[in-house]
Amino acid sequence: MKTVFIIIFSITAALIVLFMLNSYINQRVDTETFAENLSSNDPDTVMTAFYYLTKSKDPIAKIQAKKLLLSDNYYIWLNAAIYLGSLKDN
Repeated sequence: MKTVFIIIFSITAALIVLFMLNSYINQRVDTETFAENLSSNDPDTVMTAFYYLTKSKDPIAKIQAKKLLLSDNYYIWLNAAIYLGSLKDN
């Protein structure tokens, strides 16, 4: 009985680790995609990308965001500032 419990516990722990690793990999891929979307000519795509980047607090697009602070589009530079603020960046 003790052996069965150890096997079940080990399998459960392994599944949890695999789930967490999969979530991390998916999140990383998504933030890379969103960072690429900051180069889009569509303001809605850029603002959506900033929303998810801000939520993730991933600094992957920090340099691009600093450049977009100079955008003529109020919403783009505002979202760039919010994103950088979420990173505690000056």
